Amino acid sequence: MLTTMVQDDDGSRWPTAVHDIRALSHHSRLGLVYSVTEAAAGISPAAVLVNNNNNNAFNSLHHHDILLSVFNRLSELYAYCHSAYGQPSILFHGLYIISSEDGPQEGDPIGPLLFCNTVQPLLESLQSDLRLGFLDDFKLGGTS
Repeated sequence: MLTTMVQDDDGSRWPTAVHDIRALSHHSRLGLVYSVTEAAAGISPAAVLVNNNNNNAFNSLHHHDILLSVFNRLSELYAYCHSAYGQPSILFHGLYIISSEDGPQEGDPIGPLLFCNTVQPLLESLQSDLRLGFLDDFKLGGTS
């Protein structure tokens, strides 16, 4: 999760979670970049920074894993998700029939939530000094 500092009308500053960086003002985006740069400056010169941008990461999650994660972490959404992902989607392309069992369904308004909910435990389990994730973009850093 990304965070940035928000300034109140009285001048007090407090951190807030950033769910969509596009919603931030230009000034707040610069502050976020500055904060990440400052955090990275404290890492040893022998450090490694890995940037992982998965072009098709959403489609790499099996429906079973999505449902298991929802059951364990967002149980109030399980009935809805099970109705949408409990059985494979059958796709027709001409004479071909394709069984779709991977990734959130295109157009599902909670698709990004399902993806992030499923990969968050993996991101939290990593032993890197720096762990940043925004949807399907991951950055890891630490000493080599």
